[in-house]
Amino acid sequence: MEMVKLAQVYFIMQDVEMYDPETDRPMECRALNITEDLGQIQYIFSDKTGTLTENRMEFKSCTVGGVNYLHVPCDDDLDSRSDSYSHQSYAASSRTSSIVENLSLEPALQRELSNMCLRSLDSVELTIPPHVRRVQEFFLLMAVCNTVVVSYIHEDLMDDSGYIADDPPPNKPGPIKPLPVKDTLEKPSMNKMNMQSSTPSSLKSRSLLSLSVSESGDASESGSVAGSSFLSVGSQRMHYEAESPDELALVKAANTYGCKLTRRSPGKVTVAFPAENDEVELEVLNILHFDATRKRMSVIVRHPMTRNIILYVKGADSSIFSVLHPKYETDEDCKRELKNTQDHLDGYARKGLRTLCMAKRVLSESEYQAWAMSHKAAESDMNEREELVMHSCVALEKDLELLGATGIEDKLQEGVPSTIANLRQAGIKVWVLTGDKQETAIQIANSCQLFSPDQTIVTINASSLEETREALDNALAQLREDQKQLDLLADSSRSHLGSQVSLFSVLSQFSMGGVGNDAGQLNHALVIDGKTLAFATTPELERRFLKICLHCRSVVCCRATPIQKASVVKLVRDNLKKMTLSIGDGANDVSMIQTADIGVGISGQEGMQAVMASDFAIAKFRFLERLLLVHGHWNHDRLCKFSAIMFYKSLITVFILFWFQIFSGFSGSLMIDSLYLTMQHVLFTSLPPLANGVFDKDLSVETLISDPTLYKPGQRGEMYTHWTYMIVLLDSLYQSLALYFIPHIAYQSHGVGLWEFGTTCDVCMIITILLTICIETNSWVWIQWVCVVVSFVLFWAFLLVSNAIFFTFDHPSNPYWVFMNTVSTASHSSIVILTVFVSLLPRLVVRSLQISVYPNEIGMAKRKEKQREQDMLLSDQVDTATATTLPTHGNGSGGGRVLNSHNPSPLTSTPGTSQSSMNGEGQSELRVLNTHLYTKNTGPSRRKESRFENRAFSTSVPGQGWRGAMSPDSQVSEGGGDEGGTPSTYVRQRSHLSNSDNSVVT
Repeated sequence: MEMVKLAQVYFIMQDVEMYDPETDRPMECRALNITEDLGQIQYIFSDKTGTLTENRMEFKSCTVGGVNYLHVPCDDDLDSRSDSYSHQSYAASSRTSSIVENLSLEPALQRELSNMCLRSLDSVELTIPPHVRRVQEFFLLMAVCNTVVVSYIHEDLMDDSGYIADDPPPNKPGPIKPLPVKDTLEKPSMNKMNMQSSTPSSLKSRSLLSLSVSESGDASESGSVAGSSFLSVGSQRMHYEAESPDELALVKAANTYGCKLTRRSPGKVTVAFPAENDEVELEVLNILHFDATRKRMSVIVRHPMTRNIILYVKGADSSIFSVLHPKYETDEDCKRELKNTQDHLDGYARKGLRTLCMAKRVLSESEYQAWAMSHKAAESDMNEREELVMHSCVALEKDLELLGATGIEDKLQEGVPSTIANLRQAGIKVWVLTGDKQETAIQIANSCQLFSPDQTIVTINASSLEETREALDNALAQLREDQKQLDLLADSSRSHLGSQVSLFSVLSQFSMGGVGNDAGQLNHALVIDGKTLAFATTPELERRFLKICLHCRSVVCCRATPIQKASVVKLVRDNLKKMTLSIGDGANDVSMIQTADIGVGISGQEGMQAVMASDFAIAKFRFLERLLLVHGHWNHDRLCKFSAIMFYKSLITVFILFWFQIFSGFSGSLMIDSLYLTMQHVLFTSLPPLANGVFDKDLSVETLISDPTLYKPGQRGEMYTHWTYMIVLLDSLYQSLALYFIPHIAYQSHGVGLWEFGTTCDVCMIITILLTICIETNSWVWIQWVCVVVSFVLFWAFLLVSNAIFFTFDHPSNPYWVFMNTVSTASHSSIVILTVFVSLLPRLVVRSLQISVYPNEIGMAKRKEKQREQDMLLSDQVDTATATTLPTHGNGSGGGRVLNSHNPSPLTSTPGTSQSSMNGEGQSELRVLNTHLYTKNTGPSRRKESRFENRAFSTSVPGQGWRGAMSPDSQVSEGGGDEGGTPSTYVRQRSHLSNSDNSVVT
């Protein structure tokens, strides 16, 4: 068994269809003993970012001070829209692509950032409007509130002739020149987006996509984990390396607008401003790293001129809004700003953008010093360091001033919608556990077809245990009512279907499958946020939550922490007793991956933590479809049959020896030499089961992919059941009776010895076992043929050699020359043939009836495969037959001749039934390609092409008619007449064509 699993793992990793050339990563199996579990998955728990999406972030939009700066596509034919871009516009765009591509720089932001310098940030000498100063601080936060590492790579600007170019090379982004600033800067309306009715071409700067790695360098050259980017600075390339793609996208966006992070060192960060001649160095006092509890990241810097200490914070909107200054609850302007920002964030989320909020706080020297001492003590604690550090960060991150928020695009991976649709069709329930906003998660769920347009979305949001209980009870009551109505509608149709179970379907180890998992289930989807999920997974409410989930086909958990993800997986695995699979790409998915029965890691942009903790590693989410539906189905089916065959081999040997004990007085003596019995399972019959366990395929890849419902028998456990054990037991019992008693009765009238009788039984048993394995084999490759032949040859050669040598180590048994004397008699051959035939007859009959009369889902799929193969073979014959053509002439009124391919003599054809005519305006040509027939009419009057299935065809010209009835004898009609000829083709095809119009009746 372990050898079979090891070989299965090897061939899974060698599957080129699961190799990603972009990252040069093949499929990797890190667990060697759970390949069969891949064919029984019922629940998939997936992360979103980096798993369903590419995790390559691109800055798309931002809102600062309640003003929305919506970046529009850079298209000369696209008119810039006003700031009255409403919710309907968001919804319309989200239904198509969900994401606005080809981002261009926003003119208003360029104007407000063009005079950004160190003095403007604090209004020391310059009179800067408050909103402009806030915009500048917003971009300064984007540039410094991170852990991005900056490095430089020298780039030689001298060409082959020795000339040094002054300008940056093409495709290398140069510095952004500041725009002229008016004395009075117009502040965009608080309720309108600042987008001019027409954007000057001079302001249509390079897209942020121009900062992508593809134009300025290859990210694979760097050792960055999350992402990297090259930016040209003179003769050097600035290289950004970030821990997360979000940070890289924000730093690149700030760089594009002129606020450039140029250098980072311990305790220092250097930034270049658009209106500053020299770079500015800021002192970094502390960096408060992101954690899953706070969902924030902060940096404390000191202003080089005013010496003010400023705390810059970025994080999820829920984590930022909860720690804002109390003035946002009392002051009307602040409340309006907060509401506008929230509305803009909801708009970004409806477009599927990831959102981050930015805030700041000015600290006094005494307050900072007191906090720094307590924070240092927390970092030095050896017992509860993480908890103390978190509380220290929370104590400082309060009374924040909101600056704005960003919308970052993270596109879906290629093939994700079709993969999820096929997995759901296979009966697998897909749950998405993400830390994103609820609106973003819903939009992504719609985009990846996790939610279908006709689904009813049940949303549960609560802020306390009592509210959660009430919401769960209300949702459960509504779902039960809907289910009751669905059951009433289904009762009438169910009474007509009836369940008829035949004897063969009961005795078969592959019984006919019932109704699918989704039949009779409500088409609902559940959306629940992280706060509600924390209450719903408590012991008091977890049963209610599970009941609701069982009524829903899809579940999305938003704002979920890593611990909550693991708790949801554990809840389903332990209470529902279902086979679960978790898939993720980052360190925050490790707990979820380790909790599930099978963990799959994606080697993406967030490091290798998920891969190292997983059982299987893939490069793209779409490979999961092939891993489960193809390899999972194959391996589960192979191991089920392998177990049955090994059990069968052992039983039949034991039964034969038992029957002999009845006639030997249970003395323990054997009629088969112990050496033969030892070698039987080790050598004589071991190779074919091993080969089938690795290479046997009940269905082809194309069939399993095109019909995902074929995965359901493995889910339902129909491939190896208690009936399988019973059938193997009964078949082994019957075969052992035939294998023992037929030779026993046949040799009663012959004076043969014990060893001659035992040799005959052994030969019959080995041949029967090998032929039984052949009957159970679905597909054949040369290795399987070789294993069967080699096994029999080894058995035969071993008997010859062992019986030709006199040995005394197994006294008193000494089968010297017994085999030669036995096989030389005609009775031996007759007994072997008769015994093997009688032994295999029931299995042959049952298998034949299963395939022809009582096929199950797998059997029906096999039948369709055979039909396709026959159609392809027939098509190949048609292609060969079309090589012969004959000229025909017709005027549309005369009779025609019919040529028989077997007898080429002309036969009379009645007019109107089989005739061809052309009016001279064009030519009619019949082409046969593969399994489809094409009819083309070419000419100056008309040109058309119609496609039909391979069973029939017709051709017609306006005003004329060519009708033919193709017989099974490959007859082709040939019209007669005076006009120019057209090629007539011999076609071997069964069809019946209508002679009144262009319709085809197969």
